[in-house]
Amino acid sequence: MITVKCVKNRLDSLSEVVRDRLRGSIRIDGVIDPLELGQTYTVYAIARWNDGLRVYIESIAGAYWPSPYPAEFFEFTQREIPKGWSFRLKSDKGGMELDCISFPEWVNDEAYYERLVDGDPHALGIYQRRKSECLPSST
Repeated sequence: MITVKCVKNRLDSLSEVVRDRLRGSIRIDGVIDPLELGQTYTVYAIARWNDGLRVYIESIAGAYWPSPYPAEFFEFTQREIPKGWSFRLKSDKGGMELDCISFPEWVNDEAYYERLVDGDPHALGIYQRRKSECLPSST
């Protein structure tokens, strides 16, 4: 399981270089409300965006899908990739780079997240099953 602890929840708490890089996709100057400082979250995917890495966590109560946040807001507290997860590479700038790490259904279908957010029943079922696999076992 991969977990992260929220250590920052304001864009202005990041370095100027990182703020400038993220300004194109994040326009909130104050606190990013769903993120709670000190809270630990389970990571359901890590994906490369044009402006850096995003971690997908459940930060919004009642949502049926995880939300993406810049990795710079977090400290990785557990780094063990769950059994059965995979990754996708993509060609970029003459080389290869990591595009996504998650469960296979997400990695193998570039439209999976959009279908999940749109409420596709099949995508929701997959997410719920995979989410339950990421929960710590009670032994």
